[in-house]
Amino acid sequence: MFMAGSASASPITAYEVQSVFDGNQAYGGILGMLFEVNETVTVLSLGAFDDDGDGIAGTLTTELWSRTGTVGDSILAAMTFTANDYGTLEGGSRFKDLVGPLVLTPGSYAIVSYGYSATDENGNRSSPNWMGSLATNDGNGALSFVRGGRYGGTPGTGIGTTYDPEVLGHGDPYAAGTFTYEVGLTPSVPLPVSLPLLAGGVALIGAFGGRRKS
Repeated sequence: MFMAGSASASPITAYEVQSVFDGNQAYGGILGMLFEVNETVTVLSLGAFDDDGDGIAGTLTTELWSRTGTVGDSILAAMTFTANDYGTLEGGSRFKDLVGPLVLTPGSYAIVSYGYSATDENGNRSSPNWMGSLATNDGNGALSFVRGGRYGGTPGTGIGTTYDPEVLGHGDPYAAGTFTYEVGLTPSVPLPVSLPLLAGGVALIGAFGGRRKS
């Protein structure tokens, strides 16, 4: 059970581009990847794939959405990556910290990225000349990654209008958007009102029962 104030030891990269590589697709529209939160997590930063790891030439945007099924509900966090402000390179992605940590409670979400081009290519497992090395990190079951991807639609308005069956076997079909997180709440994040009551209830029961590009 999640207990107040607990968190994983170090930030986890959800969609990890494990090394710098040359992108293989110049798709400027929405690239969406869906995931489920099974246990409360705290998002610390958003990231975008950096083609060749040599900085961002144009403008890339990464958004974190809540969703119902395959429909985006609202943007919970967004970050832009530009030639003058491209963030820190970790593996093959650039990361920028959120202004403050974002708590995701159990539910359905999506990571979306767009703005890729011939000078800032994305990666796509199903496109020719794929050379990437990707991995998903679920925080020991805190997250589940939905297989397949989504693309299309007007950037900034959704999580992708079209299902991409070409990458059905993968929960990380694209080298595009990503984020870092910790499992539970970080110490600086205020507790939701219900959690102190829950923690107190657990303690009370225990007392009666006899005693977790740089």
